Amino acid sequence: MTKKCECDEQSFNNCTCDYKPKFGKPGFKVRETKKTKISKKRTIEKPEKMNCVRCGRITETESHRHSESRIIKFLDGGGIMAGKIPDKLSAWLCDSCDAVLSKTPPKNSSEHVLNKHALDWFIAIAKTWLI
Repeated sequence: MTKKCECDEQSFNNCTCDYKPKFGKPGFKVRETKKTKISKKRTIEKPEKMNCVRCGRITETESHRHSESRIIKFLDGGGIMAGKIPDKLSAWLCDSCDAVLSKTPPKNSSEHVLNKHALDWFIAIAKTWLI
């Protein structure tokens, strides 16, 4: 037996009207999620010089890498989990240089080690955008 509605369709599945059944669907209700209206889009253009700014080689693995330094992220207003830092805080690096710079120092490391890591990132960023 098929249900009929007010629009005189043959079956309920082909109905075009706003007919709602008396009982809801069994099981858990689907929760509505809030979607952000604004999403940052990455619009980074490739530099004219295609070589890595740290080692100077062309290895075909170069791309923009965002800073992994806690100090640089903090100066940008970091501390937000999964927050995006601006594209101007990225450096044009190859995979091997990125592996060296993206390795963050341990949390209990000295202030000198943290400052040197931030300085290495800053030099790479400055070479990418200012030179």
